[in-house]
Amino acid sequence: MESIYGTEVSALRDKGDYFGELSCLADRRHQSVQLLTILTNLNGLIGQYARSNGMDHLLIAVHPKHERFYRRLFGFRQLGELKSYPSVGDRPAVAAFHDFARMDTERYPLYDKIYGTRYSPWELVPRPMLEEERDHFRPTAELCSAYIPMAAA
Repeated sequence: MESIYGTEVSALRDKGDYFGELSCLADRRHQSVQLLTILTNLNGLIGQYARSNGMDHLLIAVHPKHERFYRRLFGFRQLGELKSYPSVGDRPAVAAFHDFARMDTERYPLYDKIYGTRYSPWELVPRPMLEEERDHFRPTAELCSAYIPMAAA
């Protein structure tokens, strides 16, 4: 995301904001209702993990046709304009962010579902990847490294 929205991401960093990026959440194998349940549960775990570890925002770069979905159901707001995204075959993308503090007061339709499952503190503690996990993901990380700006590496 930072490779095409570097200015927007840098502006958040310059303000001292702490954030993470949600990525690769697409799945064509499931029906819409089933996918919404999976996505809601996954966003709940990720959101609670991010908050318990001090993050202010979650960022996404999504196809423009999906931006409205994330805005309406999960409370994301647009962060950047439409751009071509090289790491997904130059398809269009829009950057958006989820601001935890704002969403606690404004809420959004799936807020109660996101926080409906309460994870214990020990489930939300950061854990480094094991060496075998790093080995498993290394080919993908190396494939993507061409799109990571040097400042982020």
